[in-house]
Amino acid sequence: MTETPFGSFDFVDIIARAQEQMSEIAKLQNQQVALVASATVADGMVTVSVNAQGVVIETKIDRDYFEEFDLDDLSKHITEAAQAAARDVQSRAQELIAPALDRRAVFPSFSEFFEGAPDIGKLVSEMPKPSMAPPNASERLSLDVDLTDRDDDDGHWDSVRG
Repeated sequence: MTETPFGSFDFVDIIARAQEQMSEIAKLQNQQVALVASATVADGMVTVSVNAQGVVIETKIDRDYFEEFDLDDLSKHITEAAQAAARDVQSRAQELIAPALDRRAVFPSFSEFFEGAPDIGKLVSEMPKPSMAPPNASERLSLDVDLTDRDDDDGHWDSVRG
């Protein structure tokens, strides 16, 4: 134990916790970057999928779309589905990392104990760039991320793929 103006602390324990947090955040970032969300509108005839950044990676339009809707409706439906999917993936990404950020918030910064010491948050690298491949592309499916432990009553998580 070491004495500081803030009380005593176990430096080895602090380092171990910091390493744990960095590892957990890196794992969560990999899970975040693999997220894909899809939204379907127009009575199931228009589906748009987005990656973790909300970028459209796939758009599907049912071949019978124009039997029920006209061309003027199509852009509105694509936009509506894209925006819903983007909101969904953003919400899921925040939900995924929220517990780690909550734990990090109660963990003291090294700079509180050692002047000039870096903050753990600054040691964690940026989130990797998400894939631009469609949801079922081999590039996306080859990512080594397991999102199957997530649960959603409406079954939508079933459409989220790594």
